[in-house]
Amino acid sequence: MIQAGRSGRQNIAEGSRCAATSSQTELRLVNVARSSLEELLLDYERTTCVIGI
Repeated sequence: MIQAGRSGRQNIAEGSRCAATSSQTELRLVNVARSSLEELLLDYERTTCVIGI
């Protein structure tokens, strides 16, 4: 879960830096970030369900 959160954050930062040179690269990195953050959300939901929160 920690790695998914870090990956999402890092890909957003890299996508922002690449925006000045390539919108295609920016879009790809933002989509990777979205996938990482969706994975994190699913993991969080499963964890809270298992421990009963």
